[in-house]
Amino acid sequence: MLTSNPMAAKVCGYSDAEYIDYFISDFLLEDDKPLFKENYLETVITNKVTSGTLRILNKQGEVVYTLYHNYLMEESGEEPYVISSAVDITSRIPM
Repeated sequence: MLTSNPMAAKVCGYSDAEYIDYFISDFLLEDDKPLFKENYLETVITNKVTSGTLRILNKQGEVVYTLYHNYLMEESGEEPYVISSAVDITSRIPM
């Protein structure tokens, strides 16, 4: 990550300084990692935008459900990066 969203770090149970050292795929459930490549990475690279839900594991090992909308940014002379907006929807998921 280039920068950290303080709310995302909080939801994951990390400080901003800790959170920036990770990739979003580091927080995914093992069963979801193969789908992440197929459904998320390929879509955001092809369409430059993607949205959906992700299940992530927070620092305490709890599953957090997020609803996201992400944009792939490509600026001249810069590495591509993703701008992400996400919200914790765990309370809306029937357990």
